[in-house]
Amino acid sequence: MIGLYLRHFFEFGIADEVHEAKAADTAQGNALGTLASAVDKTIILTGTLTGGMASDVFNILYRIDPGRMVAQGYEYGDAGIRSFTETYGVLETITTIEPEENACSKAKVTRRVKERPGASPLLFARFLMDIGAFVSLEDISANLPPYTEEVVSVPMEKPLAEAYENLEKEIAEALQEHRGNSSVVSTALNALLLYPDRPFGIGKLWGVAYDEETKRRERFLIADPADLDESVLYAKERKLLELVQAEIQNRRGVQIYATYTQKRDVTRRIESVLNNAGIRAAVLTTQTAPEDREAWYERQLKAGVQVFIGHPRLVQTGLDYVEYEGCRGLFFFKQVTRSPTRVRLGSSLAFGLCGSLSPLGLRAS
Repeated sequence: MIGLYLRHFFEFGIADEVHEAKAADTAQGNALGTLASAVDKTIILTGTLTGGMASDVFNILYRIDPGRMVAQGYEYGDAGIRSFTETYGVLETITTIEPEENACSKAKVTRRVKERPGASPLLFARFLMDIGAFVSLEDISANLPPYTEEVVSVPMEKPLAEAYENLEKEIAEALQEHRGNSSVVSTALNALLLYPDRPFGIGKLWGVAYDEETKRRERFLIADPADLDESVLYAKERKLLELVQAEIQNRRGVQIYATYTQKRDVTRRIESVLNNAGIRAAVLTTQTAPEDREAWYERQLKAGVQVFIGHPRLVQTGLDYVEYEGCRGLFFFKQVTRSPTRVRLGSSLAFGLCGSLSPLGLRAS
């Protein structure tokens, strides 16, 4: 509507959380480009402009100032991103040489180029310095609650540790047998991350590979994780319960984040553990629309809920709640973990986390 009928009707266009528009062809990204082309000046806001890659800013820059990008010689699309990354980022070339099968054949050489974390200072100097105003937390720290980060390491008890080691061995054997099979890698990674938090009800892990005999993609068994007792309260859960009870005694609300919320749901397990301990808990799901989530929190608080549970992406922006439990992905990791450091908040927030593998705990007091 604005792009068609209201071009240059508005003097300013404002886009918050602009890093969400970094992808090449998304509704949000295209909307940003349309808005920027229809107004005289564009103001973009974000606390996480990049996730460590130079290419993260390419599409954003192209949408807010395409003239500069064209003048610098970058075309829109994959070719432009590649050229931009070669100049301002870090590229890694992986060369794979397969041995000769016989004297009449040549060795097969394949090269794969992938982007690595890193950005040149020239990226800031040429594209950001003259159009950006940068404010760090230190600039406004006098108005923020105290903030510290802590790691709480919780060793797995013997039955869980043994089951986890056996799962590791089975997965390692499958990886050796099916080198380069992406179905093994993705399934194995998720299983190893999930198992310490939910060592039951996972079921057999299957991969898929092309069978030369049948000329079809066939399933094969990767591993069969041990199905431990669901009625047992495991060490990580006991520590989490201890942290939650301490915060409630201090009259603080708690938010627990868990990344596995679908088929192998961890959030309902946490809710059950808390309810059995007499703690009122509620789970936020995708069934609550983004625009209704703040009202949902308010209703639950009025109903006496003490602990909220949900995927970190559901409260990535716009909400000011409390606890963190294992999220992956640098952009929303930064967003979620820094949610207590906002000017209007007082000292009633607490972050805490315990984990069996490599957890991160945060505390604002």
